[in-house]
Amino acid sequence: LRNVIERAVVLARDNRITLRELPEELTVLRRERPLPGSLATLRDLEAQAVRSTFESCRGNVSKAARLLGISRKAFYRRIRELQIK
Repeated sequence: LRNVIERAVVLARDNRITLRELPEELTVLRRERPLPGSLATLRDLEAQAVRSTFESCRGNVSKAARLLGISRKAFYRRIRELQIK
């Protein structure tokens, strides 16, 4: 997730991260459920990324963690901290 955010920040134009800077795995589901308003907190973005990736991997934790560039242990920790499932 950190890599996804860092990449998006580097690619962002005008100090705004848009769908264009995010990996396709995250943007497909993101379009279906846009966040209300134009700004979101980093925690909201992280929760959205973890949830969307987990759903797109059909609950496969290993695959979701690999796509986000984190370990399975870190992925489980994120799920617990963000109260996802």
